[in-house]
Amino acid sequence: MKKLIVIIGLICLPLLSFSQVFNTASILKPGSFSLGIEPVIIQDNLGAFFQAGVGLVRGVDLALKAGFVENTPTPYIGADLEWKLKGSKPSISITTGAHRNEFGHFGLDGSFNFSFAIGRKVFPYLGFDSDLNFDHHYEYYYYGHYYDDTHLLMWIPVGVEIYLRKSISFILEAEIPLQAYTYYVMGAGFTFYIK
Repeated sequence: MKKLIVIIGLICLPLLSFSQVFNTASILKPGSFSLGIEPVIIQDNLGAFFQAGVGLVRGVDLALKAGFVENTPTPYIGADLEWKLKGSKPSISITTGAHRNEFGHFGLDGSFNFSFAIGRKVFPYLGFDSDLNFDHHYEYYYYGHYYDDTHLLMWIPVGVEIYLRKSISFILEAEIPLQAYTYYVMGAGFTFYIK
């Protein structure tokens, strides 16, 4: 059954996607929590994202995210589940979720994350991230491009998580757009782990 869920997740990955920030492949242990803050630059606009996570069961965690970006009408609000692929070394995870973006439109999220260790405190990561946004039936201007109806945005997230202490990490990351109409994201922030 677990293999079937993983296969379905991988097949649906290009259609269900988001993370934007906090794209590490690490999974919280059951009952542990995380809180994160990350100032960002999104297509020349300043903003900040906040995340609260909880480990649900072994290999699965839930994250709630909120983001505020200048020159946008509403805050970003989203939630996602992240699954670690069993026995993966280095760490590999998939994420699926949903959101309401900064322009008030509903979207589906997903990502594929790959992380490995350099020593005991440094964890570089990269992967694939995308948003499938369902927009209202009118054309609108979104980070320098015009859109209407449904559109798919795709990125390659690249970053590093550095543990300053066992319960505090510093994250530096960038989302490299894969399409001309996809905006770039750069950010740096902290995650606090509570066990």
